[in-house]
Amino acid sequence: NTHNRFMNAFAVGMLIAPKTIILTDKLLENLSKQEIIAVSWHEFAHHKYWHLPFLFFSMLCVLFWSDKLFDILGLDTGSGFLIILQLVCMIAAFVLVSRLFEKQADAFTAMMQSKSEGSQIVTQESISGMASALDAIASAYHISKDREDLLHGSIQMRQDSLLALVDCSVAKIPVNSLVM
Repeated sequence: NTHNRFMNAFAVGMLIAPKTIILTDKLLENLSKQEIIAVSWHEFAHHKYWHLPFLFFSMLCVLFWSDKLFDILGLDTGSGFLIILQLVCMIAAFVLVSRLFEKQADAFTAMMQSKSEGSQIVTQESISGMASALDAIASAYHISKDREDLLHGSIQMRQDSLLALVDCSVAKIPVNSLVM
């Protein structure tokens, strides 16, 4: 309960901690049933695909492999400059992987909605719940759909990615191959 201040949803919990999906009161009060289901599928996808642990793991990989690269190049890994460079690379990896995972979670929503409609092809109707939920969030926060969010990209970009899925086989969603 945010006392109607925040309209958001998120997945929390990794490995040992219980996996939980949180929907705020403002989100529940302002979205339609179809939109709430879409947002819930989106958050569920983060758990299904283990996005939180893999996001953490990707940053550890950047740290490990940059250390190896610096050693190969004979650079002092204790240097302040190299530590800052590693931090910048870890943040860049976090942003890139996070955006990719958001696309995958959006695609999962379309896939699940299509399956619930009995279709093995992503339909225009199957993307409408998530697309309209994104519209509602932009409207609630009075933000342009073109405004870039560091971790999520723009709402327009996400809606365009959903639209590009129409007529795709639910078994061959392109972003799933890209993530793999």
